[in-house]
Amino acid sequence: MPKETPKANIFSAEYDSDWKNPANASWMRWCDFRKQFPFDIQCEAQPEGFDLAECWVREKVMVTTKLAYNDRQTHNGTWACFDQSTRAFKGLLNYESAYRWYIGHAIDSMVRDKVMYAELRPILLDKGIPSDDGTRQLDHKDQMNIICEEVREKRRELEDAGKLDSFPFGVRIIYCTPRSISKAQMKIELQDCIDLKLQFPDLICGFDLVGAEDRPNSVGFYANLFHTLMFYAGETLLDTGGSSDPDNSNLYDALLLKAKRIGHGYALLKHPMLIEIYKQNNIALELCPISNELLHLCGNIREHPFPGLLAAGLHCTLNADNSSVFGGPTLDSSSLSYEFYRVMVGDTRMSVHGWKQLAEWSLQHSCLTAEELEKPMFHELQLAREGDFLSDVILRAE
Repeated sequence: MPKETPKANIFSAEYDSDWKNPANASWMRWCDFRKQFPFDIQCEAQPEGFDLAECWVREKVMVTTKLAYNDRQTHNGTWACFDQSTRAFKGLLNYESAYRWYIGHAIDSMVRDKVMYAELRPILLDKGIPSDDGTRQLDHKDQMNIICEEVREKRRELEDAGKLDSFPFGVRIIYCTPRSISKAQMKIELQDCIDLKLQFPDLICGFDLVGAEDRPNSVGFYANLFHTLMFYAGETLLDTGGSSDPDNSNLYDALLLKAKRIGHGYALLKHPMLIEIYKQNNIALELCPISNELLHLCGNIREHPFPGLLAAGLHCTLNADNSSVFGGPTLDSSSLSYEFYRVMVGDTRMSVHGWKQLAEWSLQHSCLTAEELEKPMFHELQLAREGDFLSDVILRAE
């Protein structure tokens, strides 16, 4: 907000939250909020160095263990927690310097986690984020430029340190929008995605819908607009596109629309014939076991269908879904490595060789070009030659 924005006290009995009324002062500065925050409000945890106000906000942007696993929690209840955390997270993060800071730290996190390349899914329905002084809006082009600049800066830092091979390809962006919007709005979103692709051909690599699949709209609802995309589908126990009609299957519609990859694919084992067609069309599944568990699709990792999906011969990859908002026990609980660890403990048949196959499929089904793939594949083959050493390291780490 600009400096001259009228201030309010949200703790006052006379506070009016109607921010849409230009005559009403509804915004409170963060520094004032911290000073006046009530001391009788309890937080689930108070990490060292955090005051109560910071802890309260922290819990609004995280799906904590208590929220996810309490005995009264449900699938829809956890989705509500995810939705709240996303809105709060965007509200805190979506301004110029915070956006830039976050991209840089996200790359640092990936490098620490040995992730060499990532395809990220930001929700781009909001068309602008405010500048630091609140006087102007940064559109999608400005935001993509920030991402490109931060990637270049990190690559320069790594190159100067002789570590460029730890993050050789940077990131690409899959443009995302909620599945709850109208067809007219979806048409605008697709056009915005195409415009960004033309401006950033090496950055934008796909389009996807996000949000709970047990609510409207199904992928088929937008069928006349979509073609050859990457779809978030099958993260549900019903797979009826938010209806009671089995014809509204996102897994079938995504196939008919020639999707290249499927996000989650949790319900795919309910469709034996569809499994064979997915295999014939070389469609990969982006598995996110921790997210599925948090959303109460399964009680724990041992109940997850990934062993059956792998046994069926489907190409699968492991992915960290909304890892920033998962309040796990440690910093590493939100890493991609932790997803691999959970898969290994979830099925005794998984081994370091199974991990190798999952990593190999993630390369094969990525948006990297054939030329770009030559280097990571060579690197991966080098690791394969050291397989016995890697097995020993992983066993000792366990």
